[in-house]
Amino acid sequence: MEARVSWARRSCSSAWRIRSSSRIASSLDSLFVTENEPQPGVYEHFKGSRYEVIDVVTHSETEERMVLYRTLYGDHSLWVRPLAMFVEPVERDGYRGPRFRRVE
Repeated sequence: MEARVSWARRSCSSAWRIRSSSRIASSLDSLFVTENEPQPGVYEHFKGSRYEVIDVVTHSETEERMVLYRTLYGDHSLWVRPLAMFVEPVERDGYRGPRFRRVE
């Protein structure tokens, strides 16, 4: 059975609703994150590699917010990562802090 999630918000006497399947329910957090969205610039991953954040974009099917970034090493390939994952703190191998931190 497919779970349904509804979210409603009222604005200027009109209401709108977002309905989504359970496959994107876990992405709702990143749909509405705005205050901590990374700005374009250079960021360092907690493991040491550097990346250029190009923009925050929206997935065409799920409307999940994603961070579009480029590696600053190797082939300088483009990648996307869910916004919620990009901004979340990590705790791994004795490190506790942000997954990415802005350096430029």
